[in-house]
Amino acid sequence: MPAQIAITKVEEGSPADGVLVVGDVILGVDSKPFSYDPRTEMGKALTLAESEAGKGNLRLIRWRAGRSAQVVVKLPVPGTYSATAPYDCPKSKRILEQGCRDLAARMADPSYAQRLDPIPRSLNALALLASGDPGYLPLIKKETEWAANFKTEGMATWYYGYIMMFLSEYKIATGDDSVMPGLTRLLLEAANGQSAVGSWGHQFARPGGRLYGYGMMNSPGLPLTISLVMAREAGVKDPAVDRAIELSVRLMQFYIGKGAIPYGDHSPWIENHEDNGKCGMAAVLFNLLG
Repeated sequence: MPAQIAITKVEEGSPADGVLVVGDVILGVDSKPFSYDPRTEMGKALTLAESEAGKGNLRLIRWRAGRSAQVVVKLPVPGTYSATAPYDCPKSKRILEQGCRDLAARMADPSYAQRLDPIPRSLNALALLASGDPGYLPLIKKETEWAANFKTEGMATWYYGYIMMFLSEYKIATGDDSVMPGLTRLLLEAANGQSAVGSWGHQFARPGGRLYGYGMMNSPGLPLTISLVMAREAGVKDPAVDRAIELSVRLMQFYIGKGAIPYGDHSPWIENHEDNGKCGMAAVLFNLLG
């Protein structure tokens, strides 16, 4: 039997509120039980319901307390995706604008800074920056102040890459030099925290270029290298940065023709962590380098 969808949370005030409760199970859509993959089938049903033809009616087969029933969740109708979506697509534009409004409201909440990991916090700020809407600049500027002063001893390599990406993109997009001292500090800490062979671990390397703990970690190493290249483009100039980029790129080039870039110091085709987005990140890196 194909998998089903168990309801573990219902957002108050959402379209599902009053139709679904925690403990319900969705067995199918449009009067048909799931037949191959509920995630894909639910996605297609949502897309149809949001179109003019679907009129906002998401039809579900709901199981509750031993009984099945046909129910309808009433959705907004943002329309139909264009053939070129997400480009030149009114629906995609509306989704982006609504997403940015909701994101900005969340970021303006006083408790936001206390409850978010540095990686999604950096990506959220990047999302608002990418919108191109100048109305979000005060919020983004506030986030640059946090990012430029960021420092941690634990898992630094995972965080620094995304934080430096945000600061670099901000400087390139706005020309605001106020972030440069913080960006330069982060950049040099990352460059000097690289191992002698061009890798990074969970923490920055010991003096002499030896890694702590588990050893090489390509998952943080690739975002770090991307951020070094972007920071250099943003105006940070230092031989240590050039050297760190050169070493990391040489390490990544080792995997060309051998398979996916592994999570750490593993075989390129190990069953676990065989890609997980790292090949895409490497493609972005090589593209940035021309």
